[in-house]
This record gives sequence, C-alpha cells and structure tokens, in this order.
Amino acid sequence: MSKTSERKRGAIEFRQQLDGVLRARWPRAFPFKARDVRPLANAAPEIAKVLGWDPQYARGVVSAWTMRESYCRAVLYYSTRINLDGSPSELLVEDQARAAATKRLEEIAARKVREAEWRAREAERAAAAHRPPAPEPGPVTPPAPIETPVPDEPPRSRKVLTASSAAKEAMLKRAGGAMTTEVVTTIPRRRAR
Repeated sequence: MSKTSERKRGAIEFRQQLDGVLRARWPRAFPFKARDVRPLANAAPEIAKVLGWDPQYARGVVSAWTMRESYCRAVLYYSTRINLDGSPSELLVEDQARAAATKRLEEIAARKVREAEWRAREAERAAAAHRPPAPEPGPVTPPAPIETPVPDEPPRSRKVLTASSAAKEAMLKRAGGAMTTEVVTTIPRRRAR
C-alpha cells in the first residue's frame, strides 16, 4: 500500500484503535475526559514501534486524535508536551502548532454553525410537513346586512335600583374585596295602563 493510503486507513480506523488499543495501553496520553487531554510529544513513531504498525498508519491514527477539539484546546492552553506514559517532556508547544490548532478550532466552530442551521431548516421542514394545509380561499360573500328591529313603542325611562351601604358591604365581603356587578334578582315590569 502507498503512504497516503496507509495514513488514510489509520485516520479511518482511529476510533477503533483509540477504544481498543491506545487507551488501554496509554490511558494518560489518550484520556476519556476532554479536560485531561495534553499535547503529545511526537507519539506516532513510538506507537508504530511498540505496536508494530506501519509508521504512516500510526501517523494517520495520531493525526485523527490531534484534530479533535479537545486536543486543539490543549495545544492552546498548555506550553509543554507529554510523553505517551503521561510524563512531561522537554518539548514545548510551537507557535506553528498553536496557529494550526486555532485554525482547526475555527473550522470546528464553522461546522457547528452549519450543522445548527441545517438542523433548524430540517425542524422547520418537519413542522411544515405536519402542519395542515391552509384552506383555499373560497368565493367571498359579503356579510348579510344587520336588520335593526323597529320598536313597537318608544323607549321608556327606567328606574335604577340602588343598594344600601349595608348591601354593598355584604357584596364586598362575598366577593373577597373585589367589587363586581351582580344581578341579584330581576323584577318584571308592569305595563302602564
């Protein structure tokens, strides 16, 4: 196989190698928690030697690890690198590595924005698919004119009933302090002769 195909194969099989081999052998170099991730000191050659992997395959696996968001954040935060056993090395994190980590974090952030926009569009499509169709407008008919009844007799003046202050107080107590209009009883009118 060519160098590039071995490297691609390593990047593709990264998850399987991470969970199956790397974390079991070097748990401090490949931790589960993002806060425990530290920049590695040239780990690919040593991994290839110890595990008997092709050097390009090992580079592919390690490059997939170094492209992760947690690793890029570790490169920006920590100034020294660690060995595979977790011990500090004498190697420092270079400015070139920090620039590459910054660029990768920007790419990750842009991808997250695109994914969020895509999810929002998909949610809108799903909501539109479940929404009943709007009714088609039918022919517009004008409303029927309101007929006002003609009174048989001219309106008469009415007497207003008032309640005494004791009655008002009783109503206030019943209403819990809020005064509302309440019909107590209706008295039929007598017709004038």
